[in-house]
Amino acid sequence: MPPPALTLERLDLNLLLALHWLLEERGVTRAARRLGLSPSATSHALGRLRELLGDPLLTPVARVMVPSARALELRPVLAEAIERLRQVMAPRAGFAASRATGRFRVACTDHVGIALAHAWEQRVRPLAPGLDLTVAPLEVETVTALTLGTVDLAILPDHVAKTLAGTVDAARFVRRPLFEETFVSVVRAGHRWAGRRPTARAFARLDHVLVSPQGSGPGAVDELLAVHGLERRVAYRVPSFGMALPIVAATDCVTTVPARLVEHSFLPLAALRTPLVMPGLVLSAFWHPTRTQDPLHRWVRELVREAMNETRARDRPVLRSSS
Repeated sequence: MPPPALTLERLDLNLLLALHWLLEERGVTRAARRLGLSPSATSHALGRLRELLGDPLLTPVARVMVPSARALELRPVLAEAIERLRQVMAPRAGFAASRATGRFRVACTDHVGIALAHAWEQRVRPLAPGLDLTVAPLEVETVTALTLGTVDLAILPDHVAKTLAGTVDAARFVRRPLFEETFVSVVRAGHRWAGRRPTARAFARLDHVLVSPQGSGPGAVDELLAVHGLERRVAYRVPSFGMALPIVAATDCVTTVPARLVEHSFLPLAALRTPLVMPGLVLSAFWHPTRTQDPLHRWVRELVREAMNETRARDRPVLRSSS
């Protein structure tokens, strides 16, 4: 009758190492030297292995230990497994960006994704040409994806993170401020208000494009106009900043969007010097703590942070001048 099945969790794994060297050396004394054990301890290990596997494994014939068919079958499989274990225990090699491969996945909004792709092309790809970027949308599942490692990093505004704090245990993740975002109001090039500053009343009378991912509710501009007792007409309500700019470029509408998005746009846009004091917002990076010490993860997030903060969008011209 074959011996009962033995789970790996119940097995003394030292026996597998003993079996490896017994099969390689085909002798108890030589295997004992490899294992740093006495011949009697190694012989005892062989006896246990024979009992566990229900096979003689090595049989003395004259002065030679002859392996059984089962031993010959196990030898290459066990040798490969032992080598892989050695690789697991080997000291980690120093991180080299030039040899990095694979895909780094970031969940963020569209305008952050555009700025991120620009930073990636300018700073990451020259140093790590084999490393690719995936930009994923921010979703309810992003929290789970961060935990499972299917998303490496999430970038979102702090006020959104505070909103999520009621439903998500923020303590489960590491948060680091990434960059500060500023907002600009833009119109199409050639618009009568291009490059000019209207009064708050004139600004409110323009047709506006409102970015509202939820599809309802007022925006920050509405709240600022309300301070002046004014309301605006929202001619278009769209779910993303990237959708707002083409509408503005093709109409007489105005929209207020992150400066970084306009900076990387090729559309014929011009600044409208808004009469309102638009507050900025801080965007932070979130990741699971298991990734904090990962060399690749640490290198990417630090390089991206530096790239996003080197020259802020508000410190350089981002719009075409308009006469």
